[in-house]
Amino acid sequence: MASIQEFLKKALELIVSPMGILVFLAALGIATSLSRKHRRAGHRLLLCSSLLFFIFLFTPLAEYLILGLERPYQPLVKPPASFSRIEWIVILAGYGEDHAGFPPTSTLSDHTICNLTEGLRLYHLIPGARIILSGGVLRTGDRPVSAQMADFLEQMGVPAEKLVVEGKSQNTYE
Repeated sequence: MASIQEFLKKALELIVSPMGILVFLAALGIATSLSRKHRRAGHRLLLCSSLLFFIFLFTPLAEYLILGLERPYQPLVKPPASFSRIEWIVILAGYGEDHAGFPPTSTLSDHTICNLTEGLRLYHLIPGARIILSGGVLRTGDRPVSAQMADFLEQMGVPAEKLVVEGKSQNTYE
């Protein structure tokens, strides 16, 4: 039952994602361009999907679209006095592969290391705070990414007792 729900969830995420919509438009364009009656509409759909693909691929536009989400949350450069009540810093995982004998810096993605570095900076700014590391198993047989993140922070001098490892989540919502 859980695997069917997981499959449906992933399928829905794929369908409503920008790339899923573009693939759908392209497939619809190909299918309609094969019929004589709707060939012109099919070519227009193909052109539309191609143009949208290149627009979304263009980095400045993507940065501009994300800016609206990030602008309300300015980075914490120096915490005010009221931040003494902060007890937890949550760091979300990006990607990581568990390779025995390799240092965490070569098994974690750049995005994950960037998140860890910012969390480490906040840890030093906010005395007494503990860190929650969130990230599940990405490949069968690997340790959770959060455990790999804990290895990184421990090597950076954060005591293990200051870390809480949550290794079951598969996405940001979980």
